Amino acid sequence: MLIFTMPETSKSTEIGDDFMAQMEAHKDDPVEECRFVPCDFRRIDYSHMTPEQMRYYAYWRDQLRKGKAMKADKGYFFLRMCELANIPEDAESALAQIGLMSREDEVAFSPDDYAEMMFDIAVTQGARLGDMMPYSPAKEAACRGI
Repeated sequence: MLIFTMPETSKSTEIGDDFMAQMEAHKDDPVEECRFVPCDFRRIDYSHMTPEQMRYYAYWRDQLRKGKAMKADKGYFFLRMCELANIPEDAESALAQIGLMSREDEVAFSPDDYAEMMFDIAVTQGARLGDMMPYSPAKEAACRGI
């Protein structure tokens, strides 16, 4: 299990078994097109989200997996980063999603946070960063770290 360090507190947050079970249960939630719903908090628990936020999150995540960036708040960015760090997903897709998020995110994480996550996924899954995703500041920083 990867540990993700939250930027504003600089404390490691270990993902508990309950949250792991929630991530597994929600990884393929039904998707329906819907309007943006704000989610401006950093709780790593689906139970704190409203049904409207859950619907938008599932739609946003689906579009992200398809390579389309959409509007999102830090709650969505944080939840997706937790999922990518802890639920196995194709490394190429995960790195591409992080690349998209790093270009769209203006509030949740710094380029260094994205670079760290990309590096962790590349190392744990034996992936090569250089060939896997479009240019982003986080990719450049991660490649320098290898």
